Amino acid sequence: PIVRLPQKNPKNPKKNKPSKIDELQNYYKRQLSSFNDTDRFKEFLSDCSGSIPLWIIMNKLTFGNLSYFYECCEDKIKDEVTNFYFVNYSKDYLLRSKNPLTSDQLMGSILLMNAFRNRCAHNDVLYNYRAPGDNIVLNGCSYFFNSADISESAIKKKNIFSLICIMRFFLTKEDYIDLIKEIQSIL
Repeated sequence: PIVRLPQKNPKNPKKNKPSKIDELQNYYKRQLSSFNDTDRFKEFLSDCSGSIPLWIIMNKLTFGNLSYFYECCEDKIKDEVTNFYFVNYSKDYLLRSKNPLTSDQLMGSILLMNAFRNRCAHNDVLYNYRAPGDNIVLNGCSYFFNSADISESAIKKKNIFSLICIMRFFLTKEDYIDLIKEIQSIL
């Protein structure tokens, strides 16, 4: 798939997120200036009039820029990405319901992972960390766990437990079980 860099929306100023879109565009400009003429990223950007194959853009985005990129996408694209994760999740966990995963929940999950990633990068303590901000929406995520042991309020705390729970959206069932086993072996 080809991805066009998010643009500001002149028809709907509320949808504009100028600081994030500007940051993404500046990031791409910095990336372009740092690559030589044989780099595939630069080649695709010039050949495709600003459109870049998804597999190339994913290799160039930092985790923070990935969250900006997703947040700046049109709702239709967000819904497609959200549906992709739900379909894969449903196959692994044999769910047969309509997609209850919202783009806000997926965005909240990405932001939570980004907050913890940033803490890790700076060697900060994680066991008692709670991600700040009201933009991390995890409401309704307990639906995916079908367990009396995991409550909505526990997931919404935005702590390490929340992070481990939402990793289930992004990992295969086998990988998630391996993650849980590794955690249990440490405890």
